[in-house]
Amino acid sequence: MIDLPTRLPPYSEEAEAATIGAILLDTERVMDLCTESGIEIEAFYVPAHKLVWRCCKWLYENKKAVDVLTVGNTLQGYGKLDEAGGGTFLDGLVERTPTAAHAKHYVEIVIADRKRRQVIAVNNAASALAYERERDVDDIVASQLHALTELSEVGHKHTALNLNDVWEESKRDAKMAREGTPVGLPSPWKGITAEYGVITMVVGNDGSRKSFLVNQWGLHAAVRLEKPYPGCYFSMEDSEKHALNRAACMLAGSSSFKWEHGRIEGEEWKAVDDAAKRILASPYEIRGMTHKTLAQRRLEIAKGVAKKGWRWICMDAFKDLDTSGSDFHEEGRLMMWLKGVAREFNLALILTHHINKSRNPRQAHKNNEVARLAEKIIKHDIRGNSRIKDDSRCIMALQCQWRNDPNHGNALRPMHYVLDNLKASYGEARSISMDVDEHTGVFVEATGVTPFSDWELPEGYKEKKDKGWYND
Repeated sequence: MIDLPTRLPPYSEEAEAATIGAILLDTERVMDLCTESGIEIEAFYVPAHKLVWRCCKWLYENKKAVDVLTVGNTLQGYGKLDEAGGGTFLDGLVERTPTAAHAKHYVEIVIADRKRRQVIAVNNAASALAYERERDVDDIVASQLHALTELSEVGHKHTALNLNDVWEESKRDAKMAREGTPVGLPSPWKGITAEYGVITMVVGNDGSRKSFLVNQWGLHAAVRLEKPYPGCYFSMEDSEKHALNRAACMLAGSSSFKWEHGRIEGEEWKAVDDAAKRILASPYEIRGMTHKTLAQRRLEIAKGVAKKGWRWICMDAFKDLDTSGSDFHEEGRLMMWLKGVAREFNLALILTHHINKSRNPRQAHKNNEVARLAEKIIKHDIRGNSRIKDDSRCIMALQCQWRNDPNHGNALRPMHYVLDNLKASYGEARSISMDVDEHTGVFVEATGVTPFSDWELPEGYKEKKDKGWYND
């Protein structure tokens, strides 16, 4: 067997030398160019170049002159001059630089070679993990894809996490909250947002139209806004076809029930078809997530972020994620996974969750329990592992007031809604009254709906509540 020579990592000694030489010739302009391009010490491969770069940068940041003399003296003072090649080497850096005017070209070569070395390192790491059979292969691919995606940002000044930038962003968000401006992914309703990098939970009783609400949120962000926010609605309760039907009909102002039962025709049919085409041409995606491992789901999200630029995802609903709801430890594991996904990809993650009280509204109606019909969801009602509410940075409860509807044969129906912030990230936790278009399922902020605090309660409710008969 013939041993092949070991290949050196890609680098250009000439481009590295010319970059540093250009700094010595035209310090301020070239250092600004290096900062803008994101050059750090690891961009240089030659050890002597790393030393000289570090010295140049330190002198520049401390507002000292940067030239062959000052660099040489500084290196000499730290006992590093010989390690950097000596004074003759420094003189040679300037002599080997044709002109500082071409510095941008030299910097681009240095950055490109650094990226090549990083790609090799990422692929080598993935190759090593691939030999470990206990590692999930989809998880390995997702990690590699995410690492390669991050490399696409190398060469830009915001590549690395900078706490100064983080603090400036924090001040901006706090200022927006103080002024009443929403922070995060915008929604169709004033003051309601989903923060990036954390979980926003939308909770409600069965039949409270949570799926309509979050679907409408996605349509607003990715389709209706002039500058759309790409994202994906993962429909785990319904099929992709049913979710698309609902979205298209909401956008067209039609009923998805009538559409699916063949009761739409003519101009209304065309409006729904046009709305569906508008959705399909937009950055609003609808996908199913059933029968997939967490590693497969993470890989799908990693691809969406890398290829489609997703800024948000909605998972509808938590109970359909693997075996959530059957075991507290499993719920905790899933919440940790969800929180990690939101942070890793800096996504606004909107998660719906059913609240099941001890008796449902229809049963309460039969028993003439008026309080149950007006009872308010509180954080303690988010049953299961405490991590469900603890790991959610924002919790919104879709409160329903159930009443007999004279327009539907006096049947018991959710008549009034409140989107109630139980927990907020930025600004005050505000609640808004909502009206729902019964035809389309579209939620709109209401002005004439009775405030939640004034909903009717039965005589003697306070005394029964004090005895622990009702939640508060």
